[in-house]
Amino acid sequence: MHNAYYRRPEILGELEPGQGHAVIEASAGTGKTYTLEHLVLDILIRGEAGIEEILVVTFTDAATRELRERVRMLIRKLCDESGDLAPGEDPGVYWKIDDATRSRLREALFRFDGAQISTIHGFCHRVLSEQAFLGGRLFEQEQADGMEMFGFRLQGRSAPGAG
Repeated sequence: MHNAYYRRPEILGELEPGQGHAVIEASAGTGKTYTLEHLVLDILIRGEAGIEEILVVTFTDAATRELRERVRMLIRKLCDESGDLAPGEDPGVYWKIDDATRSRLREALFRFDGAQISTIHGFCHRVLSEQAFLGGRLFEQEQADGMEMFGFRLQGRSAPGAG
């Protein structure tokens, strides 16, 4: 198949490749999800890790669902994309999608259900469940709403200090 080129987002230039981890903290609407989805792709394209070796942690279930879908769609897009650089364009600002890269991306799609993209609570729950023997914990655990556990919602009251 023919090589394809996909413009690498400039924000990734601010992160050191191969540093092993990145924390992206910013206000709403500043492009965190866009950066994360492209950071995952950058790791896959460079061959630094497989999809099941990358951990992405978000705060909400909605953010997790959105990020999972966006990463999956971006991987599909790059697997199918074709095209050359325009004359005079700098190839250094593009990802080159050759047969080897396309193969890694297809492998990531095949293994996508094993992608570690979850909330903080989901990640901790998974680790505690997988390491139940080491942690001396029950196999089955569930997260409880702290407000309900202390009776604030059940009695129709708001939390102490809540307006």
